[in-house]
Parts: sequence; C-alpha cells; structure tokens
Amino acid sequence: MQKNERTKADCSIIPVPREVAFLDGRVSIAPAIATREEGWMPLLNVFCQSANKIFHTDVKIEQGAIELVWADHLAKDAYSIEIDKTVTVFASGYEGAGYGIASVLQLASFKNG
Repeated sequence: MQKNERTKADCSIIPVPREVAFLDGRVSIAPAIATREEGWMPLLNVFCQSANKIFHTDVKIEQGAIELVWADHLAKDAYSIEIDKTVTVFASGYEGAGYGIASVLQLASFKNG
C-alpha cells in the first residue's frame, strides 16, 4: 500500500481525527471484535449492535479481525487505528476506545456478511 494525495479535509470520520494517513487498498476481515479490557466490553456490544443495524451482518465478540487494545502512550480520549491484515484500535481510556470503534464503523463496509 502507498500513501495517496488525500488530506485530512477528505476524511469523513466524525469526530475528525487530529492526524490522518490515507493508504491505497482495502482489507477484508471477518466480522469479529475483541478486547482484553473487561471494562470495554460494553463498547464491543454497542459496536456489534450498530454494525448489525447499519450493515445487516452479525459481528461476533471473539478474537479475530478487530482488536481494541490498551495503549498507555495515548492521551485519555485519544485513539489510533492500525490496519494491516487485522484492524487494531489503540486507546488508553474508555472515551478514546469509543471514538476508535466509532471510527472503525465509519470506515467499514460489509460485503457478503
């Protein structure tokens, strides 16, 4: 994947991230989300319910495609998303984790379940 010429102004995620790096390409992943942070489980439930309503698909809470990970180096309400063969959302607080998975929902498109 290579960076393209789009800018932060081209980002359609709300709230608008402070920094955006666009890469060419798409990643196909199974509809599953997980975290090791017990306190973040309500966010996973909201993500699954939202994905079902928006995309008419059944996202499972299990290890696999999307992982929500604690990251001490980030500010309390900040998050970072890395997309490779999986999607990893890094956050150091509940609020940042919520913003992160909301951004994943806005970036996602579901195809064939």
